[in-house]
Amino acid sequence: MTAHVWDAELYDARHLFVAAHGTALLDLLNAAPGERVLDAGCGTGDHVAQLAAAGVDVLGVDISPEMVARAAARFPGIPVTVA
Repeated sequence: MTAHVWDAELYDARHLFVAAHGTALLDLLNAAPGERVLDAGCGTGDHVAQLAAAGVDVLGVDISPEMVARAAARFPGIPVTVA
């Protein structure tokens, strides 16, 4: 597997607009508490956290270990993994 190295702190500092653009998608998804959602390409976890806060059973996955580590640090207790 090819290594995908990201600077997760730089991503949050300069590219957080990417997550902001995805907020409309969460509205469209309209996931209800108890539903299961896989966030593929979860990045640093913003959408995973929003879904979890709404009571959704969510799992975040990303190919970048750095992004997953940042998501886990930012949102402890929310399941994220490298995949």
